[in-house]
Amino acid sequence: KVKKLPNWVRYLKLFATASTTLTMLAVLCFAPFSQLMGYGKASNLFENSNTFYHLLCPLVGIVDYLLFEARSEIKFVNTFYGMIPTAAYAIFYLSMALSHIQLGNTIPEAYDWYGLSAIGIPWWPLMTMLAIGCSYLFTWCLWFGNKKIYIKQIEK
Repeated sequence: KVKKLPNWVRYLKLFATASTTLTMLAVLCFAPFSQLMGYGKASNLFENSNTFYHLLCPLVGIVDYLLFEARSEIKFVNTFYGMIPTAAYAIFYLSMALSHIQLGNTIPEAYDWYGLSAIGIPWWPLMTMLAIGCSYLFTWCLWFGNKKIYIKQIEK
């Protein structure tokens, strides 16, 4: 019987929770503005299974990590690794979107999921750094919250 999770599982859980938190907050904060600019429909982000992907799973992950995860043994210095999933996603997204640029610096909606071409391609590095920074912030907040708030496990 395993009494303690391996450290890599704890890291994975922290980074996955931070990444899904970033997804939820991007949908809640960024999507309405992209709709105001006439790009996409924010209402689609909560239809059908998207309700689970963009709202319920992140919320359950946050509550689980803060309240039910045993006090983390992850060191502060290792919270910086929480930026890796967002950076990897940014590389994938930017390479996919930029490889489909058309005349006039436009990108078809099928490849520009966030409507970033509507705000202008020069803004992309700033938006990427903002997302990576937010990812670190969420990782740190979850790490810190886990140290301060949790429900002690009842061991039998």
